[in-house]
Amino acid sequence: MAADYNEIFRLLTSGKPDSIQKLVDETHPADVLQAVQDIGDEDYRYLLVLPDDYLADVIDEAEDDDKYEILKVIDPGRIGSVLNRMSVDEIADLIRELEDDNKDAVVKSLLRGRTKTDVTKLLKYDEETAGGIMTTQFIAIYASNTVMRALNYLKTEVNAETSWYLYVVDKVTYKLMGVVSLRDLVMAPFDTLISDIMNDNVISVRTDLDQEAVARLFTKYGYAALPVVDENGRMVGIVTVDDVIDVINEEATEDIHRMGGIDKEEKIDGSVKDAVLFPPS
Repeated sequence: MAADYNEIFRLLTSGKPDSIQKLVDETHPADVLQAVQDIGDEDYRYLLVLPDDYLADVIDEAEDDDKYEILKVIDPGRIGSVLNRMSVDEIADLIRELEDDNKDAVVKSLLRGRTKTDVTKLLKYDEETAGGIMTTQFIAIYASNTVMRALNYLKTEVNAETSWYLYVVDKVTYKLMGVVSLRDLVMAPFDTLISDIMNDNVISVRTDLDQEAVARLFTKYGYAALPVVDENGRMVGIVTVDDVIDVINEEATEDIHRMGGIDKEEKIDGSVKDAVLFPPS
């Protein structure tokens, strides 16, 4: 059933906490974003009533330009909290749009903990490679684990882009050994070893593989995600199908621009950086 954007917007602007909670519990963040864009004339101040974690999900769904527009209306003291709840690959994409001499300052001033560590890692990769489009938020388990232990771990590991696949890595070297689907995991007896149900014929991509080559692999195999490994075979992230869709759209747009003689989009200017990422103390 198609989303009722008028009803979504009514709940969003009701001013009632129970309506906001209903929205958060029952509505996809992409539909809330669309409601504000269609019914609310892209006045992103309507989103400010949302809790930080859900607002972060809404921003994740937005195009890059719209991400900045949303961040610009958030109270300066709240921006860091929202940013640290976004997907690390989306944060990295935002920071890449800044001028080079501002990137380190942004990471140091607003990001914290694991988010800061993961974003810093992602920024080291060329943005048009598997490393540049991957996320570090994946679930890794050991071959020596039992199914019961893996299921218990899965209940606590919420900081992952997808839980459809669990990646089996070596406990010492973190080299990729195999993959287990969530379906196989829940169908197996609790005392089964992961090594007995994992698929060790796993297809992975190197961090330096061009993003268009990654997209072709998704097209060929129809996977929802692919693991990314470094030059030593250590697992460092995953590329998901939504990342690949973004790549396909980006490449198509660049092709159209080249045909029209349009230069690639410039970096985000300093005014946005100052307003959003360096708010006054």
